[in-house]
Amino acid sequence: MNKICIETIYFYIILCFQIDQDITKLIQVMIEKQKLYSTYAEHFSKVKTISQQLCRCNTLLNQNIESLEQLNNMLDLEDRLEPFIWRTEC
Repeated sequence: MNKICIETIYFYIILCFQIDQDITKLIQVMIEKQKLYSTYAEHFSKVKTISQQLCRCNTLLNQNIESLEQLNNMLDLEDRLEPFIWRTEC
C-alpha cells in the first residue's frame, strides 16, 4: 500500500512538472504572438494616422480650389482662367 501511494505521488509530481512545462511553453508562444500583434497594431495606427492626414489634405485642397474658383469668377470674363476640376472624396 505504501509503495502504491509513493508511486501515485511520484506520478502526480511528474504530471505536474509536465503541465508546468507545457504552460511555460504556451506562455512563451503567447508572449511572442502578443509582440507580433503589438507590431501590427502599431502599423495599423500609423496607417490610420496617414489616412487621416490625407483626408485633411484633400479637404484643404478642395477648399483652396473652391476659393480659387470664387476669385476666378470675380475676374472679367476675358481674364478668367479655365476651371480647375479635381474632386476626390475620403
